[in-house]
Amino acid sequence: MDLHREKLRNYCRLCGEARAIPYEKYRNPTAKQSFSTSISKYFSVDVESEDCHIFPPFICQICHKKMHRWKKRFAKKLKCSLNINVASFHPHDSGCRICFSNTSPDDVTSERRNTLLETVTKIAKNGGFVVEKGEKSIRCIKLVNQSQAIGIWLEVEANGCWSCKVYSSMDK
Repeated sequence: MDLHREKLRNYCRLCGEARAIPYEKYRNPTAKQSFSTSISKYFSVDVESEDCHIFPPFICQICHKKMHRWKKRFAKKLKCSLNINVASFHPHDSGCRICFSNTSPDDVTSERRNTLLETVTKIAKNGGFVVEKGEKSIRCIKLVNQSQAIGIWLEVEANGCWSCKVYSSMDK
């Protein structure tokens, strides 16, 4: 049972993906209690009273960002939705998917990282962006208006985080 609980720490309580691994670079999970009110409002799930032998203690960085954006929009009374399908978890038994998974969280994360970066690269190239690949991120650059030197710079990290900047020759 201790092994089961330890392995649960690798999974996100919301999406159920094996990407909530604590204490590793690019994987900074959040304790599910920090969003307990929002989770209760949106998903009708009481994470405060969940059994620690059944449910993971963390929310992955991707779900954390989605929850944070939703919370800000909700507070401003703006129309918003939250695109997270809540995973179901079951008590430990002889066929436990958590304990007997053949795929380690690192394999899943590595596979997802490669798929994400490949997908973004393909879409960016189809959209006319110049793509520069790094070890754990890609940078996409496109000149939108040549006469005014206005461009878009997008960086997507392997963990799903991204930033976008619009720049012009008038920026100083």
